[in-house]
Amino acid sequence: DRAARMIGAMRDEMKEALAELRRTVAALRNPLEGVEDAPLDAALTHLAQTFQDSTGLAVHLDLPGALPALPEAHRLALYRAAQESLTNAQRHAAAKQVWLTVSAANDHVTLTAADDGKGFGVQTATSEGGYGLRGLRERAAQLGGELQLEVRPGGGAQVRFSLPLPESPNA
Repeated sequence: DRAARMIGAMRDEMKEALAELRRTVAALRNPLEGVEDAPLDAALTHLAQTFQDSTGLAVHLDLPGALPALPEAHRLALYRAAQESLTNAQRHAAAKQVWLTVSAANDHVTLTAADDGKGFGVQTATSEGGYGLRGLRERAAQLGGELQLEVRPGGGAQVRFSLPLPESPNA
């Protein structure tokens, strides 16, 4: 009887893991979810609204008046950083609110994602983190940028994903 219950529980967990994998693969196939040709601010606005509607987690988006022109690799990396940060806030942080801020200054474009959840554990803050954070760290490094995990002032977690702005062709 006990073995049958354990097998049933494992089967349910496997089904959920497979469903999550399918959702992830679907998101990877269509990275900007219907806004492929849209500027980064429009893509992030769409992501924030869609995420908020589907999860009930309040997403506050702060975008500058105008972002510099960004190569596709930068746009996708910043979008992925926002996507991963939102997912982590929902799955791991038990957050009720997330703040996404994009800024461009000092020859860098930075996406900061902060939440009011339980924050990073010591292990996460001092290690590479899971696959999502590791992937973001690698993506930032490939583009000459960096990923920083921080404690949010007031509690919670903060992810800072920063990329150097490409040199303009007129420079």
